Amino acid sequence: MSSVVKRSSFVSKNYAWSYMTGCLPMPSCVAGRYGNSIPDRVMVVLPNGALWSGDYMRDRNCIEGLDNMYEFYDIEPYHLFTVKYNGGSFFAVQMYNTYGVEIDYPVEPIPRKERNFSRYNGGWVNEAYYLSSDFHIDKLCAQFTYNCYNSGKGAYDLVISRSHLKGNFYTKVLSRNACSQLGLNESMNWVEIGYRNLFWKIKLKWSNGKVWLNRKWNEFTKAGQLCHGDICVFQKTSNCQKFEVCVFEKINVNNFNRTGLGEGKSIMSWLKVMSNDTILSGELEIPRVFVDKFGESLGESVHLLIPDGGEVCVHFCGFRSYLYGLNKLIAKYSVSENYVLFFDYVGNSHFYVSIYNNNCMDIFDELSGKVLLEDVLLQPKCPIVVLSDDSVDEDEVSALNTLTIDQNEILEGRANSLGMQEIVDNNNSEIVESMQAVNVEGDYFNSFAVNLSRSHVDQKGHGVYLSPQIWNVYKKWSKRTLVTLLCGEHSWKVVVQREKKKCRFGRGWDNFTLQKQLVQGQRVEFIYRNNKTFEVDVSP
Repeated sequence: MSSVVKRSSFVSKNYAWSYMTGCLPMPSCVAGRYGNSIPDRVMVVLPNGALWSGDYMRDRNCIEGLDNMYEFYDIEPYHLFTVKYNGGSFFAVQMYNTYGVEIDYPVEPIPRKERNFSRYNGGWVNEAYYLSSDFHIDKLCAQFTYNCYNSGKGAYDLVISRSHLKGNFYTKVLSRNACSQLGLNESMNWVEIGYRNLFWKIKLKWSNGKVWLNRKWNEFTKAGQLCHGDICVFQKTSNCQKFEVCVFEKINVNNFNRTGLGEGKSIMSWLKVMSNDTILSGELEIPRVFVDKFGESLGESVHLLIPDGGEVCVHFCGFRSYLYGLNKLIAKYSVSENYVLFFDYVGNSHFYVSIYNNNCMDIFDELSGKVLLEDVLLQPKCPIVVLSDDSVDEDEVSALNTLTIDQNEILEGRANSLGMQEIVDNNNSEIVESMQAVNVEGDYFNSFAVNLSRSHVDQKGHGVYLSPQIWNVYKKWSKRTLVTLLCGEHSWKVVVQREKKKCRFGRGWDNFTLQKQLVQGQRVEFIYRNNKTFEVDVSP
C-alpha cells in the first residue's frame, strides 16, 4: 500500500556564497522527508509550461545540470526560487530577480545588456569575466538588499545621462537639490560611493554651490557597467559622506512576470525577506518595480489572504510605497527575522501571502485544507486588475478632487483648463513655437529646464510646458494625469494636461509657484525620476 506523498513548498536561496551556475539547492529537510524516492533524473517545470531536465545529486541535495536554463533566463546570484514538489520527478519552480519580483518567462532567450566593457584596472574586461567579477556580484547584492530586505533607505534617485558617462576628469553629477537631500555641503571635499561592500572615494570640486566629481566617478560607473537611462538610488549610511547605491538597470527593470502561472492572468508576485526593523515596526516597503506597474491600483486598505483561510487588513501609503500594520500577521504566525514572504497580487487590493521559515520551508505545508493560490483566483471578489500608463482610475480622480482650485482660475473663468485647451497669448506663444520646432521622435531624455517667464508665475494657470525632449516620458499619459513635484523636503500634486504631443502643468502649478515663491527669471530644472514623479531643482 503506497503512502500519500504530501506537497512540499520551499525556497531555494542562491546567495553569492552558495551560488553555482546550473545548480538548484534544496533544504536538508526535503531530503529527509522524501529520502530515496526522488529519481536521479528530474524535470523542472516553469509557470509557462517550459520543461528543463536536471540531475538530482543526493550527496549534495541539489539539482544540477540546469546550466542551459540559467543562461536562458539570465539567472544570477541573489535570484530566489520557490519550489513545489508533490513527489515523482517534477519540480514546479518560480523565479525571482534582484528587484524582488517574479521574472518573465519568455520563449526566446533574454538579450543580455549591451555592456561597454571598457579598459580599467589595467586590463580589458570581457563579458564572462565581468559577470563573475566582484564588482558585478556586489552590485547584485546591493540590488537584492535594497529591494528585498531593507525598507525606506532610498535618499535620492540619480538618472544616469550620457553626460555622466563621458569620462571627463571632473563630471557634474549631483544637482543642488541632490546635495541638499544627501546632506552634502561645501565643507566636504570627498564622498564614498559604492554598492554593498566595494566603495570608491571620490574627490569633490565646489564652485558657487555646484559640485563636480573627479575621475574616480568614472571608475565607479565602469565597474558597475552603468548605461544611459539606469537609475542609481543613493542610500545614506552611518557615515554622512558614504553612500550605498542600488542600480535599476533600464534594460532589466521590465523583466517581470506578465503571464501569471501560465494562465494569462497577469499575476505579479514580489517577495520580502523579513528584517529586524520590519519585525519590530510592522512596516515594509513594496519593491519599486511592482509599485511602478501596479501601485495606482492599490487602495488605502490592502487585504492579505493567508493559506489557512485567514485575512489580514493592512494600510497602504502610495507616497512611500509602504504597507503598515503587519504586526498582527507577524505575531500570529511567529514571523521572525530572515523569514521570506511572497505576495501574489490577485487584484482589487488583495494579495495571497506565502510564508517561508528559516529552514526555507512553507509554514503551511502540514496544514489540512490549505487554501492555494489557485483557489483564490477562482473567487469572483478578486478580479485581476492591470493598469496601463495611459489609464485614469478612481484613485486618481479622487486625488484630483482634493486639489485646491486657485481663486484666480475661478474668477477668470478658466474652468476649461481642466481639459487640454491650448492657451496661446503674447506671453507663451514663443513656448509653443519652440515646441513645434523640436523633433519629438529624437533621442531619449529624462530632464528639461526652463527660465521662468512672467506668465509662469502670474497665478493665471499658465503652467510650464513639458519639453518634447522628454516625449518618451509622457507619451502614454492621459489628458489629465496626476504627477508629483519633489522640491527639497516637500512635494506637490499637479495635474498635467496633454493634447497630442503638447503637455503642460495645470491645476496645482499655481499653488506650487506660490509656496516656493518662484519669480520671473529663475531657472527651474525638472528631472523625471519614476512613477510620475519629477524632482525640481530651482536656481537663482
